Parts: sequence; C-alpha cells; structure tokens
Amino acid sequence: MAEIPSGGFVALISDFGYGSFYVGVMKAAVYHAAPHARVVDITHDISPQAVEEGSFILSTVFDYFSPGSIFLAVVDPGVGGKRENLVFDLGDRYVVAPDNGLVSDLVARYEVDTCMAINTDRLDLFRLRPETGKTFLGRDVFAPAAGALASGTPLQELGNPADAFATIDIPTVRLGKNRIEGCGRYIDRFGNVLTNITSAHLDKAFSGHPFGKIRAQIGNRVVEGVQQCYSERPQGTFMVVLNSWNLIEVSVNRGRAADVLSLSDPCDAHVILEC
Repeated sequence: MAEIPSGGFVALISDFGYGSFYVGVMKAAVYHAAPHARVVDITHDISPQAVEEGSFILSTVFDYFSPGSIFLAVVDPGVGGKRENLVFDLGDRYVVAPDNGLVSDLVARYEVDTCMAINTDRLDLFRLRPETGKTFLGRDVFAPAAGALASGTPLQELGNPADAFATIDIPTVRLGKNRIEGCGRYIDRFGNVLTNITSAHLDKAFSGHPFGKIRAQIGNRVVEGVQQCYSERPQGTFMVVLNSWNLIEVSVNRGRAADVLSLSDPCDAHVILEC
C-alpha cells in the first residue's frame, strides 16, 4: 500500500443540492476530524440518486485535483442497506464512497491499489456525535472517514480490505476504421451534451485526418467538422466541439443542444463520427 502525499483537497460530490443543509453539516463533520482540511465543492447538483451521472463527473474531474486529494462522493440510493462503505486507494488519491458503482468510470481508467471497507466503530475518534440512524451516512460515516484521512490517519486504521466492489455498466465507445460510435453522458446547465468520445478516440480512428473533415451524426442531424470552440460557428448553429475536457460535446452556439434534441437523458443522444 503506497503512502499517499499530504496536502491535497477534500473534494465533495453529492446529489444533496446546494440549498440543502445536508451539505453544510457534512462539511462540519470533515472539519471536526481535520480542522485544517481544504474542502472544495465539486458539485452537489448531481441528479437525485443518479449514480451513473455521479460516476461520470467523478472521473471527469479526477485528474484536476492534486496528489493527496480525497474525494468524498455521496450519491447513495441504497443508503443504510447491506452494502459496504468503502475507501479506494488509487495510488496518490483516495475516493470515499458507497459500494454502489459510483467509481465505475474511474476504475475503468485507473488501477485500484487498495479497497478498504470502513469499520464504523473505528470512526468514533473522528466524530463529534455518534452515528444516528442509517439515512445520513454522508455525515456519520463518509465525512468522518474523509476527515480522518485528511488528518493523516493511515488507511488501514479505518477498516479491513474489501473482497470486491460493485461497478455499473457504463456506455462504451465503438471504434472502427474512420468511424466512432458513442453517446451522451451529461447535460450541463448550458444545454451542452458531453459525450463519452475522447480526443484519444479521435486520434485512433482518424489519425492524419483534419477535424474539419469529420462528419458527425446525432439522431437525424448531420454536422460537418469538429470545432475547437463555440465561436467558430455563427450564433444559433448546431455544432460538435472537442471541449476542454478532451470530450466530444454537442452544442449550439449561445443555445441549448439538449433542447434542440429534445433530450432529458443524455444517453439518448447517439453520436456517430465518420471521415
């Protein structure tokens, strides 16, 4: 088990909503265990109980947090059930999360060094109050565990190795000669549809072909060329962009692509790129 560097962030992801007092009390639980922690809100606007959405966001932002960071991720439809509460050691960063597949996108990209099942009895030193009920483990289990790690407590002191952990099916990308098939994964507040097609997929399928020669089909709409930014097309234009996350994104310049496509579920956006 490698020693994870100190000095990172405690980064929070949840479906609690920013107006919820759940967010504030969960942060208080982190600070009780680690008064000098640097806590960052990634988002609390994951759609309610949307584990797949949370998995995508966690994986998307992961590389932008420094070594030593601890991700406290709580999207937990089965809260209080028989599944385990886990800490994942990913080499130089931790993820504290329920065992419900919330790490599925991430573990498809990174090897898990250690997966530890949290022993809640070992959290008593890090909690201001004892665990109350089984409906708010974000406050009573996950936040104290994240705070304990942020205070320098070794991972092995929080529990015992887990035999396995759950994953969910995540949409895959199909690569062919001069062809890619993927789908939407997330609709942002601007109505952009972020897909699972990455710049690495473009390099493999279209090596040597300029982006301007790529044709995109989204449903019954066809777009010529992959753009670098929205302003490369006139206002109101339906377009495809390689965005700053290195993901293909379906957009409308100063409009909402999700509305144009009548999408509520991003996975309903089937995207084909050909050259």
